[in-house]
Amino acid sequence: MRFVVPILTFLLPFVVVSLVASQTHQQRLFQLPYGARVGPPHYFLEHRELRRPQVGLALSGGGARSLAQAGVLLALEENDIPIHFIAGTSMGSVIGGLYAAGYSATQIMEIIKRIPWDALIVDTPLRTTLFIAQKAERDRSYLQVRFNGFKPYIPPALTPGQQLINILTDLTMRANYRASANFDYLRIPYRAVATDLYSGKKIVIADGDLAEAMRASVAVPLLFAPVQRDSMLLLDGGLVDNIPVSVVRQHDVDLVIGVDTTAKLRRPNQLDAPWEIADQVTSIMQRDHNDAQRRAADVLIRLDGEPRASMDFSNLDSLFAAGHRAAMALMAEIKSKLSNTDHAVDDEAPLEIDQISVNGRPLPPAPGHDSNADNDHAARMRMSPKEIEAQLVDHYQTGSYASVRAVWRADSSRNTLDLQLTPNPVLRAVRFSGNTVFADSVLRNCIVSPLGESINHQLSRQDLETIIELYRGAGYALAEIHHARFDSTTGELHIDIDEGYIADIQIEGARHTRDVVIWREYPLQAGDIFDSNRSARGIQNIHSLGLFDQVAVNVTRRARSVAAVVRGTVEATAVVHIKLQEKPSLLSRLGLRYDTERSGRLWVEVGDENFLGLASKLFAHGMVGSRDYAGLLSWRIDRLLRTYLNFSAQLRYRYAKNYSYAARGERLGEYEDERHGLLLSLGQQVRRFGAVSAEINLENIQVRGLAGRGYDTGRETLNTLTFRSVVDTQDRVPFARQGRYAQLAYSMAIRQLQSEDSFFKFLVKLESSTTFAKRHTVHPRFFAGTSDQNTPFSEQFRIGGPEDMYGLHDQELVGRHFIIASLEYRYRLPTKLLFDTYLSPRFDFGTMWRDKDDVNYRKFRKAMGVALAWDTPLGPMALAIGTIENQANRVYFTAGYRF
Repeated sequence: MRFVVPILTFLLPFVVVSLVASQTHQQRLFQLPYGARVGPPHYFLEHRELRRPQVGLALSGGGARSLAQAGVLLALEENDIPIHFIAGTSMGSVIGGLYAAGYSATQIMEIIKRIPWDALIVDTPLRTTLFIAQKAERDRSYLQVRFNGFKPYIPPALTPGQQLINILTDLTMRANYRASANFDYLRIPYRAVATDLYSGKKIVIADGDLAEAMRASVAVPLLFAPVQRDSMLLLDGGLVDNIPVSVVRQHDVDLVIGVDTTAKLRRPNQLDAPWEIADQVTSIMQRDHNDAQRRAADVLIRLDGEPRASMDFSNLDSLFAAGHRAAMALMAEIKSKLSNTDHAVDDEAPLEIDQISVNGRPLPPAPGHDSNADNDHAARMRMSPKEIEAQLVDHYQTGSYASVRAVWRADSSRNTLDLQLTPNPVLRAVRFSGNTVFADSVLRNCIVSPLGESINHQLSRQDLETIIELYRGAGYALAEIHHARFDSTTGELHIDIDEGYIADIQIEGARHTRDVVIWREYPLQAGDIFDSNRSARGIQNIHSLGLFDQVAVNVTRRARSVAAVVRGTVEATAVVHIKLQEKPSLLSRLGLRYDTERSGRLWVEVGDENFLGLASKLFAHGMVGSRDYAGLLSWRIDRLLRTYLNFSAQLRYRYAKNYSYAARGERLGEYEDERHGLLLSLGQQVRRFGAVSAEINLENIQVRGLAGRGYDTGRETLNTLTFRSVVDTQDRVPFARQGRYAQLAYSMAIRQLQSEDSFFKFLVKLESSTTFAKRHTVHPRFFAGTSDQNTPFSEQFRIGGPEDMYGLHDQELVGRHFIIASLEYRYRLPTKLLFDTYLSPRFDFGTMWRDKDDVNYRKFRKAMGVALAWDTPLGPMALAIGTIENQANRVYFTAGYRF
């Protein structure tokens, strides 16, 4: 014991000092919760993202109501609510897919307003995309039936969805992010929900072509045709899961926000179309499942206060506003639940701090703090660990630092908080490679990161996205940053660009059509840089052939070769897939026509529009009427091989009864005109708006008298060579809104009998349509023709009837020279009388001369008339009244297309 006391006495100072030191020297380290590493090609440098609560978004279907989801996205953006995963059904898949691909909420709103929603179900190629012969073909029939063998072909839906896939493809091609392998590589991982028609199972699409995935998810039964994918036939995902909360739950998310824009059950007056009935049945069957999905969401945003029907695409701004309001009403709840899921730092007692420093350098003292009073604890700041972490987060999110942390130290004299910020290296130069489309100077203008300063991660991402936007905006949809390499020793950044070279083009789905038909219409080939604008024109050209229900382009990437990987070089890896859904090519067309001048006529044609798989048309045509009969066997090729040469051959027969008239319209007699022969034509297409051709017509003509006088009878055998030029840019016929039509034709005819002289004819037709203020159309016309004195009666010009000149009978004026000028004003009535209705007054000025001795300007006559016309599914219908000077008013009624 006598040794214990001295020993304790000796050790006591050291123990006391140690205890005091332990109380006066404290230290605590604060670090951020880092997550996954990210870097090139989306950033200049590799760095770690912050680990934050993961938010998943489930977007429902609902037709037009789903467009309100753009307003929901805007509200989330405005409140800095990050989205880490999206699943969408039906229209929700479209909104979600565009957002995942890089479009902002505001951009999606603008896109939605530009889409012609009412025209999405009209998949007929635009008239302006057709060749001249195709335009004439469309302009004479109203009913078309296809045959699969000997059975009529019934399409699976009202429309194949070509318009829709065109729009979605264009949007995804222009987006900042493309799914190179699967939809996890988009800006936000994404899934589209569809239904397999064969198995009835829910299909969650996670890879492939983004446009095709959205198109499949939105394929409303009976309205849009289903989408073939592998061994499945995909339809609207709303059939099995209209609010895909369960899909989001399957992924690593902390909070699921469901957006429910589904409509209530339709009222009786809203069940007019088959697809509306199908949607109603689906809604009834999905009611319990939808309720369960609503309960499964952590936060459910509903469009309860919006009475809009699912097919009402009017006043879209109010729809966006409704979605924005619905989201803002729950924003406090969303933020609260997000806060509760964030447990990176516990809510501990605050720490006392006298001095804050950055990398050891003190910051100025806080207001009210006396820097000379070391023990002035009353002036100390108090910060909780969460507040300290928030400061670190603010610094790190500026993007200027490689890492951040904080050290809190406490001793007997001062409590300090040192923010230890490691800046990114300095950017000193930028170099480009792989670029051939844009010069280095153009690409440097996309870089806003300043030279001579530390790299900012946020700016670097913006810079690289701006470069891709430049390429995408010009149509180079496959362009991407191959790599961004930063040399920390020199400060040089090397940006290597893959502009999207095509390695191969593959045609899929052409069972009968030969590949040459597709190649000649598609302007890109292996070795080219993929240009979405040229590709879209090619798809339009292929669809305009009329041989396919749907034409789409998918692009995949091949793996880079080992040599390219070793060298670090760019190579052509893009494979373009032209996907075709071929129609049956056997068909029949029907046209009907009635007018007060020639009574009723029926036109029928039957044939193969893809004869020999070369897109050539082999048809038999027939016409029967009270005053007309005709038969025609034709073979037409609009493009010979890969050229723009066209060829046609026709065996023709036509019989018609015509009247002859005196100078003031009195009927003089009746005769019959019968002719048969062979017509051969070889020409050159001028893009899609015109053609020039040379025609050889070998024809036998016989004119026989039936009663009275006023005509010449006899038999003629003519060999005629005609040079013809046609330009037709009219958007529709009849009732053209915009466009021009011009035809010039010069014919030289040789009679078989050498005693009879040859003759020539020249014809010009010009007309234009210009619409302003949507409803008002001005339509001037000019027709003229001349021929020499040897032109026989059977080949002279004939004008008359409401299409030529008001107040005249059909073919009332016959002669060798004529001029007609007209000015029509057409007004589309704001209220339909069953169909689109037009009121059209017209003024005509012209005349006909029998021969050159008869030419006299005093014989010009003025005519005027007005027509009330309807654009019906069976063709145009018009009731008109017109008069020409010195003759009585005439009333005309016409129905059906001209042929």
